[in-house]
Amino acid sequence: MKNKKGLIAIAAIIIAILVYFIYQNVNKPEIRTINIAAILPLTGTSANIGKWQKQGIELAVENYNASHPDETKVSVEFEDSQSDPKFGVSAFEKLNAGNENSGYFFSLSGVANAILPQLNNNPKPSMLLAVSLPKITDKSEYAYRFNLGSEDEAIAMSQFMIENKYDSIAVVYLNDEFGVGAWEVFKEKFESGGGLVTSVETYTKEQTDFKSIILKLKSSKQQGVYVIGYVQASVLCIKQMRELGFSKQVFANMALSVPSFIKTGGDALNGAIYTVTRFNATDSSKIVSDFVDEYKKKYSEDPTFFTGFAFDAANIMMQNLSLSTNLAKPTIIHTENFTGVMGNVSVNTKRNFQFPIKIVRNDNGQIVNIAK
Repeated sequence: MKNKKGLIAIAAIIIAILVYFIYQNVNKPEIRTINIAAILPLTGTSANIGKWQKQGIELAVENYNASHPDETKVSVEFEDSQSDPKFGVSAFEKLNAGNENSGYFFSLSGVANAILPQLNNNPKPSMLLAVSLPKITDKSEYAYRFNLGSEDEAIAMSQFMIENKYDSIAVVYLNDEFGVGAWEVFKEKFESGGGLVTSVETYTKEQTDFKSIILKLKSSKQQGVYVIGYVQASVLCIKQMRELGFSKQVFANMALSVPSFIKTGGDALNGAIYTVTRFNATDSSKIVSDFVDEYKKKYSEDPTFFTGFAFDAANIMMQNLSLSTNLAKPTIIHTENFTGVMGNVSVNTKRNFQFPIKIVRNDNGQIVNIAK
């Protein structure tokens, strides 16, 4: 009898456990999967930028999935544009032939400019990283630029020059969409403010010899030179200026303030004046210091502002997609006063995210503020 009662008790316990797990499984909400695709320059002349962006997106997705284990799982598929528009378009076509994606990241002005006309045939919200081409979001109503526009930097720099009595400037710009856009806006704003552009030269991403450009600069009169660009060639241009004895003030874009470019430029960048964002890897604020600590632990290097842009853009994208009730329709990306590692940002009616800009100087390898 005792054995029979014991067996009944054990059976009751087993049944209770089974009922519990069945109930849990029946009532457990189905985990929602969100697929995002990213076309980045993982090889080619802008491979460093693509690497930093990829790592920023990966960290954001990893954190999101860890904090939403029973709700939403985000996956990201990366494709390499090879820093080339035609390969970027091929990558987009490949992605569209495969998994159904709810959002995209596109990097570099030329690549995004080539892809966006096709985005209208497969409309999904797309974050544009390292895209500075003026009016780029006019190409598609689904495009959101999460980057400073080259025209924004050009306006800020022209204002700084005029306010600080640099009224005769030579310009050397990268001959791509980024450089042309910045040059055109700079010329308009600088000259309307009373400045004089004394000479203009262009260069390519692959260029390594700048001697002819520098000799022309040395033969003309100006108070300084504005080197517009974001690639290794931009740094080499400034480095060769100093090697060939050009001693006038150098102005540059924010990309040249990243640690790897400062290392490449060495002493030649000392005294250079840049436009930059708020982001600084040495920022003591909790949101930035936590991000830097996590990033360094995972990747064994300091994050750059390219990483910061990608990290914040991924968080905003995931936040908006997770709130969508129908991912088959393009989600409208919106945020007001989003606080991320890039500071307080918001998006305007043209789908351009707005960021604070500062003017800084390279002081023996350290970036110091000289104007807000």
